[in-house]
Amino acid sequence: DGPIKNLPPVEKKTTDFITNTIDPEIFSAIQLNEACRLLEEGVLKSYELIDKVLFKGSFMPGPFALGKTKYKEWAEKLDDFAEKSGKTYLKPCDMMKLGRFLDYK
Repeated sequence: DGPIKNLPPVEKKTTDFITNTIDPEIFSAIQLNEACRLLEEGVLKSYELIDKVLFKGSFMPGPFALGKTKYKEWAEKLDDFAEKSGKTYLKPCDMMKLGRFLDYK
C-alpha cells in the first residue's frame, strides 16, 4: 500500500552514523552473539537446535549457518561497533569470540 506516511524526521547525524558506521553484517553478528549467549548460559545445549528453530520460524538460516565460518570476523566487527556506539553489551562473548559454540553441535 505504498510507503509509510508521517514518519518523524531523522537527524542528519543519525543517518550519517548509519551510512558510515553500520556494516550490514553487524545484524548477523549480533544475532550470533546472542545465540552464543544462550549456549553459554546453558539455556540450550545445541547450536543446531537454534538454527533449526529459527529456520522453521522464519524460513531463513539461523546465525550459525554463516557464523561457523565468519565468527572471528564478526567478533571483530562487534568489538568495533560496540566501541563506536558506546554499547558495551554488544561486545562479543567468549563463546562467540573463541568459536567455543562449535563444541555444542
